[in-house]
Amino acid sequence: MPRGIQATGEGEFRGSYKYVVHPPLAEAKSVEDVERYEHWPDPDWYDYGVIYDQARAVQGRVRVFMGDRLNRVAQLKPLMYLRGVERALMDVQRKIPVFHAIGQKIADFYAEYLKRILIAARGEIDLVFTGTISGRKIVPCSGRPSGGRH
Repeated sequence: MPRGIQATGEGEFRGSYKYVVHPPLAEAKSVEDVERYEHWPDPDWYDYGVIYDQARAVQGRVRVFMGDRLNRVAQLKPLMYLRGVERALMDVQRKIPVFHAIGQKIADFYAEYLKRILIAARGEIDLVFTGTISGRKIVPCSGRPSGGRH
């Protein structure tokens, strides 16, 4: 997927983020459009058989599962890739069914994916890294500083 770079903010709050130029679900208007999308990930695509041995190989250390760059059990980031950053943020505010349907597809995938990882690890994973990082400073969507450094 081609990516672009969007500059944001001014002065001390200047930054940028990468975005998908043509998000595949940007024009989805209904839950049915979301259901018809043919590229949802499937937990069956992954080989969980190596996880136990990999975790056992680093005994004596805290073992953290975090996936790779695009598979960190995140919610917002993949949604923004699929829907587009601006549209996803507007969808949050408007609470539209398409946003919730995409979010549910993502959550369902990661719930099953993570369950399989933890079962395969047989107790050998100490922490699971999850989340979406979208920036270096805490700033409201308007771009105005929240008052103080974080």
